[in-house]
Amino acid sequence: MHFRFGGNLIMKKVISLVIVLGMIFTMMPPIASAADELMFDLKTGTITIENGTESGLRITQDGGEEMDNISASTVINLTQTGAGTTANRIIVKAHVPDGVNIRLDGVNIQVGNAPFEITADAGRVNLILADGSSNKLISTSNNYAGLQKMNTGKEEDGLLTISCESASLTHECDENCGELIAECLGFFSAGIGGGQNFGGYDIEIYGGHIIATGGKFGGAGIGGGYGGAGSGIHIYGGNIEATGGRGAGIGGGYDASGKNITISGGIVHATGNNGGAGIGGGSSAGSGEDITISGGFVTATGNNGGAGIGGGQGYTGTTTNYGGDAKKYHHQRRNGYCPGPVNRRPSRQRYWQRWPQRPHRCLQQPCDHRRKYLRSPHGHNACKCRRRIGL
Repeated sequence: MHFRFGGNLIMKKVISLVIVLGMIFTMMPPIASAADELMFDLKTGTITIENGTESGLRITQDGGEEMDNISASTVINLTQTGAGTTANRIIVKAHVPDGVNIRLDGVNIQVGNAPFEITADAGRVNLILADGSSNKLISTSNNYAGLQKMNTGKEEDGLLTISCESASLTHECDENCGELIAECLGFFSAGIGGGQNFGGYDIEIYGGHIIATGGKFGGAGIGGGYGGAGSGIHIYGGNIEATGGRGAGIGGGYDASGKNITISGGIVHATGNNGGAGIGGGSSAGSGEDITISGGFVTATGNNGGAGIGGGQGYTGTTTNYGGDAKKYHHQRRNGYCPGPVNRRPSRQRYWQRWPQRPHRCLQQPCDHRRKYLRSPHGHNACKCRRRIGL
């Protein structure tokens, strides 16, 4: 088509506009099709994810729809409308080559079962925390973890990965990263990992704000339930607070070992209670083996005879390796003796910059005579009992 009036000016403008629009659409990221992402409201009912009857995945929601033979690479977005909690659960049974991809965006589950259950038959699960979201997985039962992982013994094939949307090996989480709170309000299960008498194996964390709390009598924060070991736990990034109840903060549950645990990035605060190690074995002689700290900022605290890093109450042996950025590492044993030398911490200024979310937590070192009392930047009475080593 030619526009004669006004000479070739209009023709030139049309051609220029087409070129500019082509450049814009070329630079835009591809828009996900309906097959790439699906969204479900957990208020409607429990979600079950299984292998498709012919291929891919089958997703069923109680009281909702059923979808079959969808692509295994689909990202399953789970949200929750309305205020308050729901008793509807997330159950993963599928075993597909690259894992099931699930994004949590504001779910709040509280139930007398496992709020999020990865069954024994399931394969790998990739859990993504949506930016700006807060997600709660609270079990009110003795026997179930907040995020329960039952597919043990599969190693890479049964891996659970947890990340924020921006996770990478160099990413440092900020206030925009998603949050996950996983807790057992009962007695015997982990926050993330095994239920009663089950271990917590093959868990990798790359990002997100994660608070994991084990049951009062035997669960690890991240790892095994009562009588269950914690192994193959690797932390590469994120802000993690893990608290055990007679289990380790990270590692084994009561009377169980914690081994093959590595931390190479992120900010990690791990606390064992009633004889559990901060990182390592649970109370009642749970061993701590093959624990490697090569980076990140780590505070590990044992209690009632449990090591900061190593064995639980009644166990003295441990195999711990330090390297890389391990100068930021610190551990201690409460109500007992120190498990070993404590490396220098960063400068005061850097410390407060790296730990703004924990300004009042006291880091006591009862067996070191070089203690120093620091004044908190939040006021001289904010942390009277803070003691630091070698500054």
